[in-house]
Amino acid sequence: MVVSLKGVTGKSTGASAPPAMLDQKGCLYSPQILAIQTGQKLVVKIRYVRPQRPLHADGARQRGAQDVQMSGGADLTYTFPNPEMFLRFKCDVHPWMFAWVSVFDSPYFAVSDKDGKFVIKNVPPGKYTVEANHRKSGPQTQDVEVADKDVTVNFTFAVK
Repeated sequence: MVVSLKGVTGKSTGASAPPAMLDQKGCLYSPQILAIQTGQKLVVKIRYVRPQRPLHADGARQRGAQDVQMSGGADLTYTFPNPEMFLRFKCDVHPWMFAWVSVFDSPYFAVSDKDGKFVIKNVPPGKYTVEANHRKSGPQTQDVEVADKDVTVNFTFAVK
């Protein structure tokens, strides 16, 4: 699940943020769900012994982008100028080999852990709408007010 503050735009610090990593190892991408900021570098690494790995980056703004990574070859680096939810990276050889990257125009987002827990750090005081987005179940929102203490938000998604 990807969680973000809805409606907070134009505050991306992606250009100065450290690169995010998407790793290919053993015919899997890790992590399978990743979130980055507009302008932030996404580096796709390969640690696979086969000679090549056709990589597609699908999505409304990146449809049709295709690169091939050679074993032991150079990393692929991408940046995304616009926000987009669940941009799919996939291998053309192995149908199970895919990852989802969400791109935000602010630093106020998180990816939940395996138990569904998440933390959005350094949120300034104010009123916000928190949006939790599950790729299969869609988005849910809750309004919150951030003051001087932590705020807890709970979302429940139905299994589809």
